[in-house]
Amino acid sequence: MLLECAQGKGWHARQHGSQTRAEHPGTAVQWDGQVYEVFAVEALEATAVRYRLIPWDHRHAIRRIEPYDGLAEQARAAHRAHLEAGVTKRWLSILFSPVLGHLPGAVQKRMEHDYGAPSIAMTVASALPLFALGFTVILASRIGSFTGTAIVPEWMLEHPGLFTYLTLESALRLYSAFVMSEPMGSLAGWSLYAAAAELRKPSSPPTPAPKSRTAPPEGALRDRYTMIEPLLAFLPENDQESLERHFAFDPLRWGRLSAGLILFVAGANVAISIFAFLTRTDGFLDFAVLVVGGFLIWEQIGRRKRIREGRPAGSVLGLFVQPLARPLLEAARS
Repeated sequence: MLLECAQGKGWHARQHGSQTRAEHPGTAVQWDGQVYEVFAVEALEATAVRYRLIPWDHRHAIRRIEPYDGLAEQARAAHRAHLEAGVTKRWLSILFSPVLGHLPGAVQKRMEHDYGAPSIAMTVASALPLFALGFTVILASRIGSFTGTAIVPEWMLEHPGLFTYLTLESALRLYSAFVMSEPMGSLAGWSLYAAAAELRKPSSPPTPAPKSRTAPPEGALRDRYTMIEPLLAFLPENDQESLERHFAFDPLRWGRLSAGLILFVAGANVAISIFAFLTRTDGFLDFAVLVVGGFLIWEQIGRRKRIREGRPAGSVLGLFVQPLARPLLEAARS
């Protein structure tokens, strides 16, 4: 039987045996109640394919059979369209990775599962430029304080808080991608995605608020947890264990990530302060940074030791996280 098709069906031809390789039958095809073997596959013009079919040799076991009928052809056409759309989306995700990498990590993972978008690469492509920009502005600000000459535009130096935040957030995201092999979005990306999700929800008539005070809905708690999840590793050990039981929080993973980030940032600031002392351009701020940075370095070394032993490890920075995490802790303890 010769079967010519405008599009290939993914069937495989027989692999003939030799002295060093066993013979493998081609794809088993069921057509009008008969079972055939794909003996050979020949490429024609463009995407057309010719299949040579022979009656199935019953000496071979049928591991998988491909039906050839109207329903099967419809399913193949739908699958082919899905794959073609996936290829297009994959290339679009690569092209726009500096933007799509800001989406939440779970969304990036779903994109990778659905059509092969490289989630880790998207995170890196979106975080690396911002980290380089922020770190350059911080370094230029310090150099400018020594030399009195601005090596970056003045408007950048007028917003040190913004570029410090970009540096810290991007460093955290790069650490998650390279060390933890987990994609991570940005605060801006998470906020825009959450706002878009709210707009997509169907409108419903408002319900009267209950007179009695009730706990926050689970959806609001989950949103809060997603928002501050990386910061929860600074909380005390018992609080992290409560969050682990209730929200599936991973204290060891986030502990390693947060300790590594603080070590990097504190070490860089301590090095800059020491350089200021050596060049006699230091001030009170440099002394304060040296003391605080030295303490944080010492604390993170201890945290990493406890984490390697399989125990959660909090930080003094947990004092700033406690107010944000209070609703989560109340829900976990109830």
